[in-house]
Parts: sequence; structure tokens; C-alpha cells
Amino acid sequence: MAKKGPCWKGYEMIGMKTKNGRSVPNCVKKAKTGLLANTSVSPSVTAESGVDGKITYENKGVGLGISNKKFGNINISKSDRKESMEGFKDLETKSKNINYNKTFKINDSSSFNINLNKGQSSNNFGNKNKTKGGTLTFTKTFSSGGYNGKFIKHDSAGIELSNKNSIDYYGDLLK
Repeated sequence: MAKKGPCWKGYEMIGMKTKNGRSVPNCVKKAKTGLLANTSVSPSVTAESGVDGKITYENKGVGLGISNKKFGNINISKSDRKESMEGFKDLETKSKNINYNKTFKINDSSSFNINLNKGQSSNNFGNKNKTKGGTLTFTKTFSSGGYNGKFIKHDSAGIELSNKNSIDYYGDLLK
């Protein structure tokens, strides 16, 4: 028969701690393993109102952030905004957005970051907007004559980029 440890299921003993003057097991939650190891989920709710000049506004929104060391970060949000001004029809805007971000370490002095986003908004006056795009960033850090660092950013809006032409374009920085 297996001996039962001093901790609850899903917890493991990492040394001892002092509680109420006594030495007791220090039980901590076991680390996750597999694909979802090191994943955190962060929900958010926003509610704010205020006055900006002659405009009274109210914002309500919800969001969800999912962060994983291996796969990157995903943020999803949805919001409603209402603006009022005396003598004018209220403006009501609804929007939703999704964003993905991941940094890849190439070596000790180089990294590559990808940021993609897609969203849309509409209001009660019939205006509709859609956004999509991304940013690719290559960073190469070096030290020469007191000057540190080199930063190049490329906005991919409207430009088709592949791994090959990105590497060709920025290849000298990755060396």
C-alpha cells in the first residue's frame, strides 16, 4: 500500500514552513505538464464613465487574455461605448478585437517578434470599420564604440511576407 503524503491531491511538499510556532509541510500546487504547462488565463471586465469636455461617455467591456510561454499570447476583447452631448443624437459604438503576440529568441543577441491583430467596430450612424494587420520586429543587440543596440521594425499592412523574403530582407541582422 502506497504511503499517503502530507499534502492534498494536486499539491506537493516543498520543504517545511513555520505556522503558529510549529514546523509544518509547505504544500504547493503541482506544476502543469504537457501542452498547457505555464499557461495563464486572465479575464477582465471594464466599466467606466466620465466627462470629456462637453461629451459624457460610458464604456463597458470584457476581455480574455491567454498567455503561454511556448505558444505566445492571445487577447480577445469586446466593448460598448456610448457618447452623449446635449442637443445631439447619442453615439453608440460596438467593437471587438483579437490580438496574437509571440517573441522568438534566435540567439543571445537576436530575437524576432510577431504581432497580429484583427478587429471590427460599428456605430448607430451606420459606420463600420474593419482592421487587420501585423507587425514583424527583428532585434539585434550589439555593442560597438559606446553605442548599444539596433532596432528595425517592419509593418506588414498590405504587404505579403513569407519566411524566405523576411529572412532575405533582414538576414544580415541575424548573423
